[in-house]
Amino acid sequence: MPGASGTKLLRADSGFWNQRIMTRLQAAGWTYSIGVRQQKHIKTAIAAIPEQDWQPLEDYPEGGEAQIAQTMLGQQRLIIRRTRLLGAQAELWPDWRHFAFLTNRREPLAQVEAEHREHAVVELAIRDLKDQALKHFPSGKFLANAA
Repeated sequence: MPGASGTKLLRADSGFWNQRIMTRLQAAGWTYSIGVRQQKHIKTAIAAIPEQDWQPLEDYPEGGEAQIAQTMLGQQRLIIRRTRLLGAQAELWPDWRHFAFLTNRREPLAQVEAEHREHAVVELAIRDLKDQALKHFPSGKFLANAA
């Protein structure tokens, strides 16, 4: 946005996970949180986190459980949210599922994780718009697009 000031933050999913992008963002003074794919070295880093380091997420919906933790992946902070279902639904996915991202942010773990998770809300809104009104945009008629 022209004239914007303050902290610049990029939140993205694993499709943007690229060392070159993170290096450029860092050099330009941006903060970022970018999802990572569950590759072998990521899974190894997650598995090495001591059990006592996992903190519960209190705002997780009923019927499930979520916890967060962090570790380092080289020089970068790796933040992980793990979730699992509870009750009868747990038979579908009884194990923890892990969602990890890299960040250069220094704020407290819970704050960075919650703010990264907010990008999913935006993505869902865009998906909903594409399935509805934006499905027919642009229309090919100038006046319809202007409306």
